[in-house]
Amino acid sequence: MSAQSASPAGEIRHWQMKWQEGPADGGLRAPVTEEQGWIDVEAKAEMPQKPPGVSSAWTKITLPSYHYVSPSVYIQTIYALHVKVYVEDRLVFEGDRGFIMDNYSLLVPLDIRDNGKTLYIWTQTLQDRIGIKEQVILGEHSILIKDYIKNGLIDVILGGAFIFVAAVLFVCAFFLNKEYFPVAASLSIVIASTGVLSVTYSPFMYTFYSYLGGLSVFLFDVALLSLLPALTFLFEKIFGGGKYGIIRRFRKFQMFYSLFCCVLLIINALSGAGMWNSTISSRPRLSALL
Repeated sequence: MSAQSASPAGEIRHWQMKWQEGPADGGLRAPVTEEQGWIDVEAKAEMPQKPPGVSSAWTKITLPSYHYVSPSVYIQTIYALHVKVYVEDRLVFEGDRGFIMDNYSLLVPLDIRDNGKTLYIWTQTLQDRIGIKEQVILGEHSILIKDYIKNGLIDVILGGAFIFVAAVLFVCAFFLNKEYFPVAASLSIVIASTGVLSVTYSPFMYTFYSYLGGLSVFLFDVALLSLLPALTFLFEKIFGGGKYGIIRRFRKFQMFYSLFCCVLLIINALSGAGMWNSTISSRPRLSALL
């Protein structure tokens, strides 16, 4: 039986969620026997608000009957820093991020014998949001993996194109007259920063290149701090300093603020504050999924 002749992928639009209050156990054991405290959640509805003092939660998904040759569950967006996925009491996936990027994309392969069983997902975060954002899709692995790989890939391609254009423009700026060099150089910084933001915010990077997660977050912050001063400088060069030099004063303030923040970023990185600790317990490598 081929993947093409199997049943089409189906959406799971309903699941349950349970806040983990009290001392966290690290999701060591799925709450298979617990029946109280579960909240009904609908796909694409507003996510439940995380109660104060709560940092982890369980999500329970009942798998429908299926007839797939190689079944998988695809979750496009789930918010967490630490994720564990159980089928009943069997751990099938674990991911733990040591950097602040809580946008996960999961493709969890299942066994044919998991038909009709219950999926338990433990999530932990330091952010204000936690849990599944959209619907859960159950289908053939060879079909779902295409959507899994393409999730955020366009952002990486577009960002790479921006970075390439910025590099070409910056090189060409050296062949212009001196009066046009600041304009071309600042424009190249604006374009490059936009490209870096697009690449480093894409879930594709943190799904397949999670070992670069700390570096990606660092580059995202640097690009964000470089974009506004360069944009203001470009605006000043084209339209002037403005009345009473308001634009010039604002640009100097932005440059001082961005420089100050970049120094703090470097100090934080050199101090080993956890930004570069991006070890993943179970890295979803592309070659292992194909």
